[in-house]
Amino acid sequence: ITKKKRYCSRMARLQPDYKTQASEEENEEESESSCGTYVKRAGSAIYNFIDTYFLLSAVIILVAFAFAVPDVGTSLAPAITSSYIAVDIIFLIVGLNLRTRELANAANHAKFNTFIQFYNLVLLPILGFIVGRTLEMLGLNEDLADGVIIAMSLPQVINMAIVLTRLAGGDEAAAVCNSAIGNTLGIFMTPMWIVLFLGSEASINLMSTLLKILLIVILPIAVGQFIQYRVKFLADLAARYKPKLKRLQEMSLAFIVFCTFSALAKAQREGKVVYPWQDILIVISIMVLLFFNNALAIWYLTRFFFPNEPELLGFAVFGGPGKTVALGIPLISALFASSSSATVGIYELPLLVYWSTNLLTGSYIAPYVASVVQQRRRELDALASPLLASKDIKDQSTESTSLLNSEP
Repeated sequence: ITKKKRYCSRMARLQPDYKTQASEEENEEESESSCGTYVKRAGSAIYNFIDTYFLLSAVIILVAFAFAVPDVGTSLAPAITSSYIAVDIIFLIVGLNLRTRELANAANHAKFNTFIQFYNLVLLPILGFIVGRTLEMLGLNEDLADGVIIAMSLPQVINMAIVLTRLAGGDEAAAVCNSAIGNTLGIFMTPMWIVLFLGSEASINLMSTLLKILLIVILPIAVGQFIQYRVKFLADLAARYKPKLKRLQEMSLAFIVFCTFSALAKAQREGKVVYPWQDILIVISIMVLLFFNNALAIWYLTRFFFPNEPELLGFAVFGGPGKTVALGIPLISALFASSSSATVGIYELPLLVYWSTNLLTGSYIAPYVASVVQQRRRELDALASPLLASKDIKDQSTESTSLLNSEP
């Protein structure tokens, strides 16, 4: 009996240990499952970000890879692949998607379209020239200052402006129309501004530049336009695979950026060119501030000149200050084909910073812009309702008076 009591007491003492061990095992399993859930959520978030911002993600990854292993990009025959093949692919896709027939709708908002194009293709290049030359006088590297001028001389964004306008409840027809107008004019006005501002410094020959633009830019766009409007089978095929063509265009842009920054990293490593990091950080900060300044300016100007058309505001804040990468990168490559790849990479840096700021900021503020547009539309409708009601009463009284006067 004594042995039995001792055994039972010993088992009673050990039983809590068994329970504690079981609870610890359960806690470990729960923690492992929670860790697995967090990993899945993090992986899903990263995948969604890369899928949504594919070009931005690809540019960031490839620029970092270019500085880590520059020999890879320089061994891909960039003089042919990035300067001609990738550029031709991009402009052929632009020609397939550019809705030049939308130019016929420009008369519907002629005043607004003129305002947007004047702001984007005239005022911003002049502002970029002033800022670039001021920075150069203050001691900034000349190539970086020229990059600021080049970025501000480019036309507005295409797809980004249309998508953000749709999210903000803006006038999508105005976005499509102005994108077509701006990029058609930009093919000719951007080289004009660059030759005017940098011709003597960048050793740009006007005739050779126009010939390059004709062969590398205008010819692929013309082929794409011909296919879009004349070759129905290929046009339908392009429309069916439009998302894949867009992804191909983004991959071609990322490839051009990778090759140019690989050459820049290699030249920097070999000591052929030296660009101080403090100057690069200054330019990055200046381009971010420039975008916010331009966006705020177009916001207040649009509200002042077009107070009764809030849907136009939903496009102007995204399309007015924007600068295109889809046309900008290949245009810079075509215009400065005779310059070193390292110099071209520095020219592209301000544009990439400005475009990235536009993309991230626009995605963040689109819901706020939508609320402003909707609120302003409700206010205008509320103001219009009493006027319409009084007009209806007045029409009814006029009609009854005429009936009374017509009776014998």
